[in-house]
Amino acid sequence: MTFIARKTLMEPYFISIRDFDLSHIPDLDRRAQISGIFHTGSGLLVPDEMTKEVRVGRRALRDEFMSNGGIRIISQAFRDLLEELDGGHHQILPVTLRHQSRTETRYILNVHVKQDTVIDALSDVRKHPKADNIMYFESLEWGKGPVDVSIRASSRGPHHLWREKRYPGSLLLSDRLHAEILRRRLRVFQMRQAIDV
Repeated sequence: MTFIARKTLMEPYFISIRDFDLSHIPDLDRRAQISGIFHTGSGLLVPDEMTKEVRVGRRALRDEFMSNGGIRIISQAFRDLLEELDGGHHQILPVTLRHQSRTETRYILNVHVKQDTVIDALSDVRKHPKADNIMYFESLEWGKGPVDVSIRASSRGPHHLWREKRYPGSLLLSDRLHAEILRRRLRVFQMRQAIDV
């Protein structure tokens, strides 16, 4: 089985829209490129260019969340699970998380592994109006339960967490990763089951 992650933008709440700082990078085009990498996993992040601190304004933190600025932040427990199942396939960079009057080490997760597993003709998807090679999941962001997206299981590689090549911002996961998230009681993104064909 394959699951599709729904973005978690609402929790935790952030102090401001600007929850991290890239002002040490003077080139605005490069800042925009980094923002795109956060959102789509379109390449590797340069550790020296990364923000060293992210500010949040809520006490209880999840094991995974996305900042207002698009950075996916994960806990040590979720990092350990990803290293166990997908060791070395994802870029994971340490960052200081500042919330309330405390700080802790968390990690920026850059999932840059891409696969092409969605069967468009059997799925509730749509094309981008200006680019035929960019697709979106039509019903992922509302409702609960299974989502009408068909996955070609034979096209899946050995990865347990990946992005779809033509679906910017997508995040898909294997049934094994899904089961381990539940077993370890990690608080992460909502996971909606797709249809393996």
